[in-house]
Amino acid sequence: MADQVGRIGPFIRMLDLPLVQLVPELMQLRIRIEQELRRKDFLFVSEEMTKLYNESDPRRGAVKGSDPFELGKKFKKAHADIASAGRCLAVEESTACVFHLMRAMEAAVRDLSQRRHIQLPITPKTTWRGLTGQMDGKIAKMPENTVSLKRKKNRWEEARANLHHVGSVWRNNTMHPASSYTPSQARDIYEACRVLMTSLARL
Repeated sequence: MADQVGRIGPFIRMLDLPLVQLVPELMQLRIRIEQELRRKDFLFVSEEMTKLYNESDPRRGAVKGSDPFELGKKFKKAHADIASAGRCLAVEESTACVFHLMRAMEAAVRDLSQRRHIQLPITPKTTWRGLTGQMDGKIAKMPENTVSLKRKKNRWEEARANLHHVGSVWRNNTMHPASSYTPSQARDIYEACRVLMTSLARL
């Protein structure tokens, strides 16, 4: 195709060239372009999802290691799955999106458990209730003898309750082969996880 463009270039620069000489070259260029395009497969991303897709893909300008949730240095092990979830959501791979979100949430749970000195053995058979349940005892023992400590403990209790809810509603079902999600459901879950992980990052 480049050679075709090269032949047309001089013709275009000759302003007095008869149209009858230029048209055949343009027709050939059109044919060559169509032939080249037929050899390619294109991925369609809707206009409303283009920004999310670009922000989730380093090949499209996103900073490698960053994530659309803008968590900064928090939950670094979750960033790759959050970005993958964004790309999947943008191309309507809804179940894959939720799967990556649950992997990201697991990374957040591991991080939080380490801060509470809990060892969480996570396997495919581990339920989310089992993970959050191990936090109960540690959180219950947190001091609350000042207003500041009471608020801190309340934030952890709220976080544990939210994580339990996410696990009960989505995580345990997502790990089951029969589960699937619609684009609308995936968008709702994506936004819910974004809000939750942003709040967890402030603990």
